[in-house]
Amino acid sequence: MSGPPAARVAERGSGPVEGVLADAGVWEEVRRLARAVDARLEAAGARLTIGWEPTFVSASDRQSRHWWVEPLAPEKLVAARALGRALARRWAPGGVLVEARGKAYAGEAEPRWTLACVWRRDGVALRRGRTAHGAHGAHGGHVAHAGHGVARDAAAPDPRRFLGTLADRLGLPRYHVIPLFEADAGATGAPAGFVLPLGGGEPWRSEAWRLPEGPLTLQPGAAPAGFRLPRGRIAATGHRLVRGVAAEVFGGRLRVCLPRTRDPRRWFALVVAVELTASELAMPVTLAGHAPRAGPLAGRFDVAPDPGVLEVNMPPAATWDEWEARVTDLYEAAAEAGLDTRRFLLDGRAVGTGGGGHLLLGGASPGDSPFRRRPGVLARMLAYWHDHPALSYAFAGAGIGPYSQHPRADEGRRGAVAELEVALAELIAGRTEPHAALRHVLVDPAGNAHRAEFCIDKLGPPMRKGGLGGLLELRAFDTQPTARLSLLVHLLVRALFAWLWRAPRPARLERWGARLHDAFMLPEVLRADLDAVLADLAAAGLHFDPAWFEPLWEARFPVLGRAGAEGVGLELRAALEPWIALGEVAASRLVDSSIERLQVRLVGPRAPACTVRCNGHPLALRGLDQAGRDRGLGVRYRAWEPFDGLHPGIAPHAPLAFEVIEADGGPPLVHCHYHTRAPDGVDYPCYPPDAEEAARRRAARFTRAPQRDPDDVARTARPLPTAPEHPFTADLCRAALERMER
Repeated sequence: MSGPPAARVAERGSGPVEGVLADAGVWEEVRRLARAVDARLEAAGARLTIGWEPTFVSASDRQSRHWWVEPLAPEKLVAARALGRALARRWAPGGVLVEARGKAYAGEAEPRWTLACVWRRDGVALRRGRTAHGAHGAHGGHVAHAGHGVARDAAAPDPRRFLGTLADRLGLPRYHVIPLFEADAGATGAPAGFVLPLGGGEPWRSEAWRLPEGPLTLQPGAAPAGFRLPRGRIAATGHRLVRGVAAEVFGGRLRVCLPRTRDPRRWFALVVAVELTASELAMPVTLAGHAPRAGPLAGRFDVAPDPGVLEVNMPPAATWDEWEARVTDLYEAAAEAGLDTRRFLLDGRAVGTGGGGHLLLGGASPGDSPFRRRPGVLARMLAYWHDHPALSYAFAGAGIGPYSQHPRADEGRRGAVAELEVALAELIAGRTEPHAALRHVLVDPAGNAHRAEFCIDKLGPPMRKGGLGGLLELRAFDTQPTARLSLLVHLLVRALFAWLWRAPRPARLERWGARLHDAFMLPEVLRADLDAVLADLAAAGLHFDPAWFEPLWEARFPVLGRAGAEGVGLELRAALEPWIALGEVAASRLVDSSIERLQVRLVGPRAPACTVRCNGHPLALRGLDQAGRDRGLGVRYRAWEPFDGLHPGIAPHAPLAFEVIEADGGPPLVHCHYHTRAPDGVDYPCYPPDAEEAARRRAARFTRAPQRDPDDVARTARPLPTAPEHPFTADLCRAALERMER
């Protein structure tokens, strides 16, 4: 199987160009196929929706920890606002941004924030007054004009005055506005903010909070004041209206924290009142607090922080045309906000964000989910994904395996494949509903269902409420470098769903066993498996051109180096290495990422008569395609020395020396080195600041070395002791066994 022509893959910015997909005629072919898939879904009555949770990193700040490992930082909120504003202009004109409360995680003092953009589905704008026309710009609350700054006539932020004017607008007494104090400051210091107690019903109601034991002090923390009201203390005094609009000065601006309301229409009315008050006082505001969920009345998307990335929770779409426009908008908005989908490792390798790009499949409502109406399609998807590991590995991020964020069922507990077969049979027979049948089977080795490749957290049992929207989350997908590459992956999933809606299920699941982390770690084996998937779709009348996937392949498995002589060439390409948790620290999911793998491949007419040595060890090359013509092997090695890792006595195998030698002996035809670090041995001082520096580092790490003396080759060449269960992997770590056998 030959690799893609070099001319089709080039560097542009931080990732590969779109290859043949950049051609307008080719992309129109993709669109025709996508609309044919839509027609099949409509004819079948599937009513499938697709959502997405792509992740982004900074395009300019390649060094800061919060763009690598940490979830929170002030700079992330600034970037989230820039992205939220850019998306709101495209998806939600007239909507507002709200700094809402996000997820709570163990070990973190407070829930994280999430930046929610909310709009009215009937098209009525929430921005009103002068702010709707850009009189004093917008920065957070007024989503359409943030970044223009505050107008010269803007008043200094005064939270008491603002809430007093808001009370007038709502027909409430001004004297109900009371000060708020930080707990460590007491009433002797300046107020941290003010609150207007607010209740539901028509018209607006309020009451004076009187706390005989002292001033109203906020709970400790850094969240907006409205989240830190001492609700228990207020309720203990007999006050029923425990909700309130809080206002404070934050970052030199007025931050207004909105209370929770049951009816989205009440929330809309309150936002309009806040907007009109801000316009009247020429006092720009940033909105925070509670925001309604997406539903028939309210549209919503979120930008949320995660370790090292920003995640966008996109609103779902039911048709390809709508989805294509939305994904294209997203990439344009991300570029406008200074965000990227690729990061660079110290050695210059370009990888995905590391935060994932999970797909969400479902219906317009929980009850209309195709997985609830026709559970058999979920069973067939699970079986097909299981039998084709390319769907688990080809489009994922760097971390795969049992302790990644999306392990397969057969990477989890022992005996899981047999249990999965029973669960699928029960599901197809209709004897149990999907969540009950699968929730104890689709788990990682620790029993965590959220980290499974097929995550059914959001599918939920029918009787439960609260965010369980009949959604299937496919987690083994990374955010691809460009919009069209992402759309191609999404189309592949939609096409497989359309075909599997009625396709037969295999009677028995494959037992991949050790082959899963051996042969299927190699790019060419995965490519052959993906070709088999495309052949199945073609037989069903859905034709994907394999050439469309070439740039995706180059991004996922980049060439590390090529060298050749007359009639034979050596190619080194990045391969996969599964994540395995280290002992005693499994709770923190620490893995040894110093162990890496690459694919060695011989090409050319003289290749069958040649062999390859790595660091003096002959490699038992194997056929990588079904015909056995494409010969190669995986080489597993230690790239660098970790502070803690597997086999601490094994030093890095750097550099890796490769030689191509004719089978009947003679001097090396090709001799080259692959350096796992800087060739001069000096550590790189920082991450590559841009794509150009990353490319320079990658190029410098592959060198063509002079030929060695053939007698020296013969003296040092010793076969590696092989693990029988891993015939496609030459493991340099096992050279320790060779030393024992001498």
